[in-house]
Amino acid sequence: MTDPFDLSAAPTTEPEGIILGTYAAWRRELSYNDTVYSLKYVFTPLVSGAAVEVAGNRINEDFWSFELIGTATSAWATGQYRWDLMLTRVSDGEQYALYSGQIRFFATFSDRRTHAEIMVEKINGVLEGRAASDIESYTIKSRSLTKMSVKELTDWREYYMSEIRRTGGSVNSGHPTPKKNTVLVRFT
Repeated sequence: MTDPFDLSAAPTTEPEGIILGTYAAWRRELSYNDTVYSLKYVFTPLVSGAAVEVAGNRINEDFWSFELIGTATSAWATGQYRWDLMLTRVSDGEQYALYSGQIRFFATFSDRRTHAEIMVEKINGVLEGRAASDIESYTIKSRSLTKMSVKELTDWREYYMSEIRRTGGSVNSGHPTPKKNTVLVRFT
């Protein structure tokens, strides 16, 4: 059995999502000498808030490790972040972005839905409410309100459901939708 806290056995790619308040670690295969360079991840929220940084440690000639300690991340904000892996030249502090990507920080294990999954749920709620009260627009004195039509709502729902299917998420059933070229096998 592999020790999940053993950095030499940590995954060699960045995680797609992190539950704040829990431990996470990964490695990158990078041959930069730690006496000449330093490495760090800079996580910048896509909406608002302060960026957070995670410094790397060279574990051998070919790998650097990155660790997030649960107590340190528990105060971070949830949401979608852009990450940049920054290489810094120690001699003059000059920086270079080696790689970039995105990651989502979640508050709990129970709600790790994507934006598309959340939107499908919200649109379904609006459609259910519309079924109970069939008013699409109304006017009171000089003010009027027009809601999205059922057709517009179902078009939006189909758009988000196609996003979920494209990324392999869950469409209503709670089970992941297979990505293209995925073969599902069950042994009985």
